[in-house]
Amino acid sequence: PHKNSADVKIVVDAVRFRLCKNKNKINAFCFVSSDTDFRPLVEFISKGNRKVYGFGKESTSQALREVFADGFFSFEQLFEPIRKTIYDEAAILLESCPSLSLSYSMMSKKLRENLGDKVIPSEFAPKSILKTDMRFNVERDLNAVCLRSKREMVCLVVRHILEERKDSAEWIPLTSIGTLVRSQLSLSKTFRLLATLKSEPSWFEIKTN
Repeated sequence: PHKNSADVKIVVDAVRFRLCKNKNKINAFCFVSSDTDFRPLVEFISKGNRKVYGFGKESTSQALREVFADGFFSFEQLFEPIRKTIYDEAAILLESCPSLSLSYSMMSKKLRENLGDKVIPSEFAPKSILKTDMRFNVERDLNAVCLRSKREMVCLVVRHILEERKDSAEWIPLTSIGTLVRSQLSLSKTFRLLATLKSEPSWFEIKTN
């Protein structure tokens, strides 16, 4: 009921402003929603020679995106610079830590000190952001964040590749896996993939001709 009443209020206000006699005072509308029910409203607003911008989730349907002639921006797209800043600064912090680990509370405090609250909004939890980057290992039980080694990152990527092909009985050429791993992790051609995989005998079986 609360959502429906809010939707109705949005529609009423938007139509009222669209029909406002003082048209020069309002030259643009911004909709923050991924709800396709607003498509007819957006189309109506667009006919009034006003700019209409949309903001929503990356999963927003194309049917809604296409009616925002002046642009639709996903939250993920807007927040990516902030995420990258957090990733890079966190890596620097962990590399400077002798034990290669920091408590989450300490890392969060140092990130805010180094970057400032204006760069990291309060609703951004560095811990949840770091969990999406392969370079970091967020230990839930220990409430700590550690920097993964290159070996760990490579093994994670290979496991993901093999998991996607688990229904196939065919062997995967090491060269093909190496190409995928290097492209995802930006590794040089001199990286020795075979030596890394041999250190994980419980996960990988390697067959030589």
